[in-house]
Amino acid sequence: MIDCHSFFDVEQSVAVAGRLEPYNLTWYEEPVPPERVDDTVTIAVQVNGKRRDELTIARDAAKEDIEQAALKLENVVRAIGGRKIKKVVVVPHRIVNVVA
Repeated sequence: MIDCHSFFDVEQSVAVAGRLEPYNLTWYEEPVPPERVDDTVTIAVQVNGKRRDELTIARDAAKEDIEQAALKLENVVRAIGGRKIKKVVVVPHRIVNVVA
């Protein structure tokens, strides 16, 4: 994973991504220009009421997209520990709570 958030501008990021293409990266986060910072929101993610991680995502992301992104977080996966997920509560712009 390479995180280019606020490190490169768009042109630099595209150039670096092109040079890294032979390495088959699984994730290359797109840079967000400073003027678009207000387009994102950071949401706390809990598992069984305990804060496990946080997620930065587009402010206008759908509940389903927020849920999917939260369930992929390494700390969340570890906290679930293979248990069956009973319920996922998503409060946009605020919190995701996973009940397992």
